[in-house]
Amino acid sequence: MRWNVHEGRGQERPVAARNVLVLGAYGTTNVGDEAILESILATLAHADPEIRITVLSNDEKTTAAEHGVSSVFAGWRRHLLKKIRLFQSSDLLICGGGGLLQDTFPNHLIQGPAPRYSLLMLMAHALGCRVIVYGQGVGPLHTRYGRWISGRALRTAHLVTVRDLGSAQLVAEITRGKVEAHAGVDPAVLLDPIPRDEALALAKTHGIFGPDEQAAPGPVVAVCPRPWYHRADIWPDGAGLRDRYVENMSVLVSNVVEEMQGRVLLLPFDREEDLPVCREIRRKAGETGNIRVASHRLCPREMMGLVSLCDVLVGTRLHSLIFATRVAVPSIAVAYDPKVANFMKDIRQSDNCLAIETFDPAIATAAIRRILSSPAENRKAIEAARDRLLSEARETADLLLQCLAG
Repeated sequence: MRWNVHEGRGQERPVAARNVLVLGAYGTTNVGDEAILESILATLAHADPEIRITVLSNDEKTTAAEHGVSSVFAGWRRHLLKKIRLFQSSDLLICGGGGLLQDTFPNHLIQGPAPRYSLLMLMAHALGCRVIVYGQGVGPLHTRYGRWISGRALRTAHLVTVRDLGSAQLVAEITRGKVEAHAGVDPAVLLDPIPRDEALALAKTHGIFGPDEQAAPGPVVAVCPRPWYHRADIWPDGAGLRDRYVENMSVLVSNVVEEMQGRVLLLPFDREEDLPVCREIRRKAGETGNIRVASHRLCPREMMGLVSLCDVLVGTRLHSLIFATRVAVPSIAVAYDPKVANFMKDIRQSDNCLAIETFDPAIATAAIRRILSSPAENRKAIEAARDRLLSEARETADLLLQCLAG
């Protein structure tokens, strides 16, 4: 594995923690979660390449193969004794990034992932393993049990860093002021994209751009949707809302192609969940050569490289907006969750944040036109936001390294 993080993070330092566990929503097809893992592994490798790392993953075989680390299944169904032994023998558990402490999306037994990850943190602490919560987006937490168990777990942590002020405020609330979280940014900010020439070659290899398309007139707009209102157990009356969202996104895509003579690149940030939505949007917008879907599996740095080839990004997925900011591409958010609105506020782009419930393709089209009318000015603003995020991300990574040093 070749580690690539933004340079200038600080000096290497001696490390006391030799056996480190990393826990998160890894081993799925979600590029954002994999970006968080890659960033954490890079930070650890920067501290000391000899650290022994084990990742608790939803797909331990894929995680081990792709990242070159040991991996164990993160769920309760398998390897419970192995996890107990790992907690007993490890110095540190990093509960890393993503929206792990939330209870919006129920699974088969419990309300959301918060109880699962909280119990693993509590188990690690009870077995003598120090716990760090790193780059978390905390909430929403709607249930009393979710708030209680998350608060208990957070109180065991040696360090808590979160990716937005809203999460920091919620941590203080559910721990009754006993935990002060450091408000930083998402660890994925520290990743670098693949070089531009590699991104162009990747796009051509997969048919995303033709041989001369990148130099063609007209804007290139990335659109990054996600399924929404699609689960009857959460939204029993959501079918109409879901259909309206897809229809509105397809109208936006058609507007870019027909009114702006532009090209649209549909990017599925969660290949399993988003790819069918991308294909449905393309079908509704019209099967033209100016609408392409990136259907191949891409690693985080490759996805970031493709985003860098675009002029504007319209994203529902949080990490699509993070990737766009990292490569200084202006973005328009379709906010389905408070974390999306919080991020746009953090980068001072709230004017480009549209609520998913009232999303209007005409307003989004006008926002794209406005951004394209002042490219230098908008790029300068995004570059300033990127630089702030990178500085904050390095500070948060230094806090992690200090904990590693004991």
